Amino acid sequence: MSAQQPRHPEAADAISDEAHAEGEAPEARDQPPAHDETEPPPAKRHAPHREFAEVLREVEDLRESERRRQLELSRQQRRESSLVLRLALKEREARELQTQVRELRQAMRPAHSQVSKLLLDPAVNAEITKLREQVKEAKQKQLHAEQELEATQFQSGSIAGKKLMQKCKELQAENEQLGKELSEGQVQKLQAEAALLKDYASELRKALLETRDWVEQLHEELDASQAMIWKLRRQSRQGQETASSACAA
Repeated sequence: MSAQQPRHPEAADAISDEAHAEGEAPEARDQPPAHDETEPPPAKRHAPHREFAEVLREVEDLRESERRRQLELSRQQRRESSLVLRLALKEREARELQTQVRELRQAMRPAHSQVSKLLLDPAVNAEITKLREQVKEAKQKQLHAEQELEATQFQSGSIAGKKLMQKCKELQAENEQLGKELSEGQVQKLQAEAALLKDYASELRKALLETRDWVEQLHEELDASQAMIWKLRRQSRQGQETASSACAA
C-alpha cells in the first residue's frame, strides 16, 4: 500500500516539501538558516505533519471499514449460497412430488372400456385404495415441504426469495387442484356408472331392433311357406281329382 498517494492535497504538499528538503546539498543543510522575518512560527511548520497523521488515520479507518464490509459480504454470499442450495433441493423434491401426482392422475383416469372391470374387480379396487393412500402421503409431504419453505429465512426482494415465493404459489395451486379432483372422485364414479348403464341400454335397444327385424323376416318367410303349402295342396287335390276322373272313365 506504499504506492498509494495521499488523498488530501495538504498531505501531498507536506511529502513534497520533505523530499525537497532531503534532496538539498549537504552544504546548505550545514549552514545556519538565515534569519527570515517572514518565516512561519514552529506551530505552523508542524501543521502539515499533523494533517498527514490525520490522513493516515483516515486511511486506516477506511481500510478497517473495507475489511468489515468484505467480511459482511462474504457472510452474505455464504448465506445466499446456502439458500440457493436449499432452494435447489426443494425444487427437486417438488418435481418428484409433481411426477408422483401425474402418475397418480394417470392411474386414476382409466380408459372407458376398463370402467366396468374397475367397478367389478376387487383387486383393482384394492389398488385404487392403495393409490389414494399414496396420494394422501404425497399431500402430507408437500405440506411439510411448504412449511419448511416458509420457515426458511430469506429476503423477499432477493432473487432466491422471489423464486421461493413463486414455487410456494405453484405448490399451493397444485395442492388445491389435487384436493378438488379427489373430492370429485365419487361424482366421477357415479358418472362412469351412468355412462355404462347408458351404453348397456343402447346395446339392448339395438339388439331389440335387430330381433324385431329378424322376427318380421321370419313372419315373411312363414307367410311364403304357408302360401306355397296351400298352392301345393291345391295342386295335389287337382291332381287327385284328375286321376279319379280318369279312372272313372
